[in-house]
Amino acid sequence: AENSKFIKPPACRASRRQDLARRAILVSSLAVFIPALAIARVSLPLAFAVVVGTHLFFFFASLCPNLRLCVPVATRFDTRERELWLTFDDGPDPQETPRVLALLAQHRVCATFFLIGRKAKKNPGLVREILAAGHTTANHTYTHQAAVFWAYPPSLFAREIDRCTEVLAAIAGAPPRFFRGPVGWHPPLLYQVLCRRELHPVGWSARGLDYGDHNPSRVAGRLLRHLRPGAIFMLHPECRNRRGD
Repeated sequence: AENSKFIKPPACRASRRQDLARRAILVSSLAVFIPALAIARVSLPLAFAVVVGTHLFFFFASLCPNLRLCVPVATRFDTRERELWLTFDDGPDPQETPRVLALLAQHRVCATFFLIGRKAKKNPGLVREILAAGHTTANHTYTHQAAVFWAYPPSLFAREIDRCTEVLAAIAGAPPRFFRGPVGWHPPLLYQVLCRRELHPVGWSARGLDYGDHNPSRVAGRLLRHLRPGAIFMLHPECRNRRGD
């Protein structure tokens, strides 16, 4: 199936529930200190609980992979056909990506590669091979700072996304349409950054967890349990060498 039909509606058209949740988290996280000061006059432990509880909720919205609470992350697509969306994260890798491309070609399967901009810049030939084989490339940030991405301000989100888009657009001739955050994180402050760039946030229905488990049977088992029309599967083409980049 064509990737263009997978994501409906556009990324910046969140549901009313998502809009309310995003605004509630942002407003409460910023404004909670004012009522906390008033509560502190009555009970210091209660004021502390209010501050911590509110920010734990904010952290949950930032740290939970694939969370759709505040950002309309696609975790499946509507279809009546027997089709799914196969995606690969963290490439391109000079050793592993060609092997994945050969395997996909053997089975006549198309996929989307969520590429790290810094790696794509070092390996433009691999990106061209991906595109020439009929696959799609997508934005996976420029440096893939998995440890701190959830805590970025909007300006750093924009920088990571724009630098990756610039690299991929220069190679492909058109900017990518899809985005996936490192570790699948799509925190509330990322929402407007994606909207302004008309990028669709894509999560997954199932992931192989192949970065920690290199056993093919177990990886396949995690995916096949969710095998149904419209599923989005996420794998990594370089699971043998994980260094957070």
